[in-house]
Amino acid sequence: MTLFSQRIAMILLIMMMLTTTIFAQSIQGSGTEQDPYQVPDVSTLVYLSNQSSLWGGYFEQTANIIIDPAQTPNFAPIGNSTTPFTGTYDGKDFSISNLTINLPSTDYVGLFGSLSGASIRNLTLINASVTGDYRVGALIGFASSTPSVITNCNVSGTVSGNRYVGGFIGRADAGQITWSSSASLVSATHYEVGGFIGYNKAAINYCYATGNVSHVGASSVGRYGGFAGISTSGGWISDSYSTGTVDCNNKVFEAGGFIGNNARIANRDYSTGKILNPTTDYGGLMGKNTASVGNCFWDTETSQLLTSAAGTGKTTSEMKTLTTFTLAGWNFTTVWSLSPNYNDGYPNLDFVLVLPITWNGSVDSDWSKAFNWTPSQVPSTTDAVIIPAGLANYPIIESPASIQIKDLSVLESGVNLTVRQGGNLIVSGVYEASEGAEVKVLGAP
Repeated sequence: MTLFSQRIAMILLIMMMLTTTIFAQSIQGSGTEQDPYQVPDVSTLVYLSNQSSLWGGYFEQTANIIIDPAQTPNFAPIGNSTTPFTGTYDGKDFSISNLTINLPSTDYVGLFGSLSGASIRNLTLINASVTGDYRVGALIGFASSTPSVITNCNVSGTVSGNRYVGGFIGRADAGQITWSSSASLVSATHYEVGGFIGYNKAAINYCYATGNVSHVGASSVGRYGGFAGISTSGGWISDSYSTGTVDCNNKVFEAGGFIGNNARIANRDYSTGKILNPTTDYGGLMGKNTASVGNCFWDTETSQLLTSAAGTGKTTSEMKTLTTFTLAGWNFTTVWSLSPNYNDGYPNLDFVLVLPITWNGSVDSDWSKAFNWTPSQVPSTTDAVIIPAGLANYPIIESPASIQIKDLSVLESGVNLTVRQGGNLIVSGVYEASEGAEVKVLGAP
C-alpha cells in the first residue's frame, strides 16, 4: 500500500468513526407499550427519524420540543413509502415547534411521512414549514389502507406540494381521525388539496381547519376545499368545520368552502370561507356532490355565495343562532358549543378550548381585544398562548386586568410582553421563552 493509499484509508477510517459517534445515540425505553421509547428533545427526534428499525415501537414525548432551524434545517420524515411508521406516538399533550421539511421532489412528506396501522395522539405542531411533492401534510403525508388512528393532534404553519396536499394530512386511504385541527396555510400546483386533508377515504369526526388554501400552478386542476379537496369511497366527514378561503387562481374546478368534490357521507358540517377566482363547479359548501349530505350549512354572507352542490345556506346571523343547529340534530351537549365571545360567535368544538392561540397584534397592544389574536378570541384559563416575533404591536396588560392562561410560549428573540403596574399575568402551566425574548413587569404605568 502506498503512502497516499494509507492516508486515504486513514481518512476513511476517521470518517467512519465520526459517523458512528454522531449516530450512535441511544434512546431511553424499550419501545414496548409498558416501557415506551422516550422523546425529550430535538436530537432524539432526529435520531428517531433516521432509525427505521424503531418505527414499529411505542413512543412517548416527554417535553415540549423547540427546533432551531439553523441547527436542524431539514428534518427527515418518520416513515416512508418503503418503511411506513407502524407504531404508536403519544405526544402527551406536548408540542414540537418550528419543524422544517423541505423536500419538493419527494413523496410522502410530513412529520410522519407514511403510516400503516399506526396510532398518533396528543401532539401539537407549532409553526411547521413542510414542502413535498405528492402526499404532503404537516403532521402526516399519507395513511395507508391498513387503518391508522389519529386523535387530539393540532397543527399550524405552512404546507406546500403538488398533489394530495393537506394542512394536516395529505392523503388517507383508511383509518380514523378525531378531535384534531389545522391552522396551516396550504398551497399546491395540482389536484386534491384541502385545508385539513387533500384526499380522504378515512372517517373524520370532530375536526376543523382555519387556514387558507390556494392554487399556485399554471395548469387547470380540480378539487380544492377549505377542509378537504375530495372525500370519496369508504370515508366520511362529520361534525367538522372550516373557515379559510379557497383561491382558485382562475384554474381550479370543483372548489368548495368545505369540500371540493364530495362522493361520500358528510353530516353536521359547516363552512364560512370564500371561493376566490373560481372557474366552474364551485359552491359555498361543496363544488360537486354525488353522495349523502345531511344537516350541513354554509354562511352565504361571508362566502358571498348563494349556491352550493349540497348543504343549506344561512345568513351570518342564522349561523350564530343555536336553534339553526339544534333543530338539525347537532349535539350541543358533548360535541359542539356556541358562545358570542368565542370563535366569532360560530359553533365550535369543545376541544378547541385547549388549542394554542397566537398573538397577531393586528389592532393594537390590548391583550383583551379578540382581533389581536388568531383565532379571534381572547385567551382564557385553559388556553396555551404563543407570541411570535416580527410584529408591529406586542401585548400590554394594563391595570386592573388580571390575566390567567394555561401555557405561554415566546419562541423567538425580539418579543416583548409588558405587564404594567396593577396588571397581573398568571401562567398555570408551562412557560417557555427563547434567548432574547422578554417579559417585562413594570413598577409604573
